[in-house]
Amino acid sequence: MSGGTEQSVYSIGLSYTSQEGIFGKPVTLEYTRYTARVNTEHTLYKVKDLNVLQFGENLSYTYAEKSGIAIGDEYWNDINATLRATPFLPLWARDADGNDIPGQYHYVIPWNTQMPNPVGIMDYERGQNANKNHNIYGNFYFVIQPIKDLKFRSNFGFNASAWSYRAYKPEFDLGPISMNPEDEVRQNSGNGLGWTFENTLSYTFKINTDHTFDALIGTSAERWGLGESMSGKNVNSVFGDFNHAFLDNTALLDIAKIELGGKPGGRGGILSYFGRINYNYQENIWEQSCSVQTVRPTLPKATAGAISRLCPPAGS
Repeated sequence: MSGGTEQSVYSIGLSYTSQEGIFGKPVTLEYTRYTARVNTEHTLYKVKDLNVLQFGENLSYTYAEKSGIAIGDEYWNDINATLRATPFLPLWARDADGNDIPGQYHYVIPWNTQMPNPVGIMDYERGQNANKNHNIYGNFYFVIQPIKDLKFRSNFGFNASAWSYRAYKPEFDLGPISMNPEDEVRQNSGNGLGWTFENTLSYTFKINTDHTFDALIGTSAERWGLGESMSGKNVNSVFGDFNHAFLDNTALLDIAKIELGGKPGGRGGILSYFGRINYNYQENIWEQSCSVQTVRPTLPKATAGAISRLCPPAGS
């Protein structure tokens, strides 16, 4: 949805996404995402057709939930494990009469004890989990144009995130190397923050209508990794299921089996100064000259300092 007036314009958007995998029952991969977006721009001061002072912002918020099986690389991929499994291994355990026992996975077969039941491992090891993510991206800017085509632009952007993860691993025994003697509860959480502050001054002018010059100078500062995370794991869940898989619902029986950790984010920053001049002749021949100087204050002392480049590639 969008609209506005001569002085202000806006755009608002909402979206919802829900996906369910076709592989992995009873722990099929599920993904849900909600997104909200708001963009506005306002002309605060105008002289005839010249927008002297403008202000705008862009904000986007996303909330996502994901749960289910492992779909990473070769060694963290339940689909790959299923493809490599022996076809002689039954899915369900069997009673004395040879009938399947649904819900109870079959133990490894004697002549291939290194290959556990892939569906059982998928369910017990990596299927009972939930991952939640909050992300906010935004920027605020204003533009001052005292005379035509001379523009000063200041822009401040940020990104903030928060996430949580919890998982439950039940007690199971699917083979000599595929067992878990005590059920486990794991909880992780963290947050992150980064920002960018950029200021530019640009001017476009012509000489004799054939020669067009576009000059720009500016500076940019950026910080990232301004966050922290923590994690914990304990055994012996009081309830013995995923719905109650929180650390508060575990018994404190053996402190040696408790895992706790916390750490700051990988902080870093960069400060840049740049300039550019574009020239074109009758809209056919053009020339560009530019220079960038970057200072990385977070590098070790042996490598910290200034790095200069002439006409860096686009996107650098």
